[in-house]
Amino acid sequence: MKTNWPVVRSGFLILTSLAVGTTMMPVHAQEIAGVTTTPTVISSVAILQNASQRASVRVEGEGKLEARAARLQNPERLVLDFSGARLGSQKTVMSGAMAPILGVRLGQFRDDVVRVVIDLTEASHFQLSHDGTALVVNFNEQAGAT
Repeated sequence: MKTNWPVVRSGFLILTSLAVGTTMMPVHAQEIAGVTTTPTVISSVAILQNASQRASVRVEGEGKLEARAARLQNPERLVLDFSGARLGSQKTVMSGAMAPILGVRLGQFRDDVVRVVIDLTEASHFQLSHDGTALVVNFNEQAGAT
């Protein structure tokens, strides 16, 4: 039995080029339509104390910072999930020196979600607000959540 290897090799090249061409098409179509999804980059997180002696956590980044907040108990903590984001900060753990914040941890929870965990000494009211390109979490001393 005699095989014609150049023909077989050409067939594989054609199939490979078709497969690569089809995977490139959607990306190219998105660029033409102007639908580009650049992820938000979380560049830094800091624990601060404002003029009224209230502790806060400031999350800074490039792009629109929108977080989904969830409270967890035993131990008390506040979890912020930033969808469509990636982690750009090298520092991933910070110790807190201001009640009710014990510390802050952050990491790439999933490919498109950055998770910021704020460990707390006790349940406290909190409020999310925007300050330019930053998301700020302000805490009160009273128990509960806003």
